[in-house]
Amino acid sequence: AAGAAALSAPWLVEWVLRGDLASVTGVWKGSGAMPSAAQIVTGSVGSVQTGWWGWGIAAAALFGLLAGKGWRFAWSAAAWVLAIAVWVLVVLLARGGYLAGAGPELFLVPAALAMAVAVAMSATAFTDDVVGSDFGTNQILAIVAGVALVLSVVPVAVASVDGRWYQPRGDYGRLLRTVDTGETFRSLWIGDPDMLPLAGWQLNNGTGLAVGLSEGLNPLVTQRFRLNGGPGVRQLRTAVDAAFTGGTNRLGQLLAPMGIKYVVVVDRPAPEPFAPREVPVPVGALSALREQLDLVEVPTNPAVALFKNPGAWPLRSDVTKLKLPNNGVPTLKGQLALPPATPPAVLGREQSTNVSGKVPGESQVAQAVSGDPAWSLTVDGREAERSDLFGWGQSFTVKGQGGTATLKWSTPQFSRLLQLGQVLVLLALLAMTFGGSRLVPRSRRNGAGSDEGPVVVVEEPADMAPLGDGTGSGLPGGVA
Repeated sequence: AAGAAALSAPWLVEWVLRGDLASVTGVWKGSGAMPSAAQIVTGSVGSVQTGWWGWGIAAAALFGLLAGKGWRFAWSAAAWVLAIAVWVLVVLLARGGYLAGAGPELFLVPAALAMAVAVAMSATAFTDDVVGSDFGTNQILAIVAGVALVLSVVPVAVASVDGRWYQPRGDYGRLLRTVDTGETFRSLWIGDPDMLPLAGWQLNNGTGLAVGLSEGLNPLVTQRFRLNGGPGVRQLRTAVDAAFTGGTNRLGQLLAPMGIKYVVVVDRPAPEPFAPREVPVPVGALSALREQLDLVEVPTNPAVALFKNPGAWPLRSDVTKLKLPNNGVPTLKGQLALPPATPPAVLGREQSTNVSGKVPGESQVAQAVSGDPAWSLTVDGREAERSDLFGWGQSFTVKGQGGTATLKWSTPQFSRLLQLGQVLVLLALLAMTFGGSRLVPRSRRNGAGSDEGPVVVVEEPADMAPLGDGTGSGLPGGVA
């Protein structure tokens, strides 16, 4: 636990400062089908379905409770208590529909570890408490537990034959690669939280849908982790809510300053025919998107509704000719009143935290990222003034002549201190692991698992005469 906390310390600090409860617990509300209690207990969740075979693990783990003695029984009982507590928790979460996003597998990890310990105690109980005793019930139960354990591995062994473990043979990245392969834009994903290939923020319109952002059209596993998102996510959710409730028919214009070029609506975790499980998107939501005047639908796959936003802004653009006010019109109503326009790109189109290029003089450079004082723009050694834009983004005002500019994000000193703390904690863990004595009780070193008490060692002197050799006494000093 200490090692995990050290590795994720910066993320944990960000969660405390800007996160929400779902970000760290993974407990998100969804509308997808949830596993039953039997599936949860047998581990029949995810792509590998164990079915009745999964009960073999429970049968093998139960042997330690029935035949174990002493510390074997104590460890078996503790493992079963932990497993049952975890199962009850996951069943309650499943009944409430709170396993979207993270999935039941995450919450079942402690139960899986508990079952592993219980099975290990069953094996130890067999060798220490059953072997060598008279044939009886425990020997019969041991045979049953062994057979059950072997049978429980069958579904896993079959799933491992082709190396895919029944995972889908295609994903959205493979499908949408035929539409656009660039990464100089963002994509907005809409769907049930349990169906999205990335972490999402739920909307407030009662549809149960969530929205998420990816770089390009190929979500990465790092985008499964999320924070609160700040004002940018709030603005995004407000814009999508307005489109779904009939508040606007120009959603593309509201998404354009964020660099969102595509809107992807999904109803299953992978396109057809790779994923049969689905959570249909409300018909009203799709109809609202098709009514937007500045979004163009692109036909792809029955599981995907793809819309293109032709007016998407570059990630960094010259907005001088738009003559935006100081705060860049923070309200949606004010943004809709602006004339539609796509400003030219500056400082390249790629996504980076350090870019350079030429910028014109007396210009305003907009950046499609959440406002952060850690960003700075310098033009020939002069630092440009930073200001908020649209209530969530930021822009830089270049005064005087233009020239070679550098836009970069400087890591805060507080983050550097956290990284230093990571290194120190990891070094301390390594020192505890390899530098100190092993954390094994002295009694266990001399006889692992022995319950017969301390071992008495009797040493016999080399010159001691054997008893009964005719010399009278075999004890030293003539003591009979």
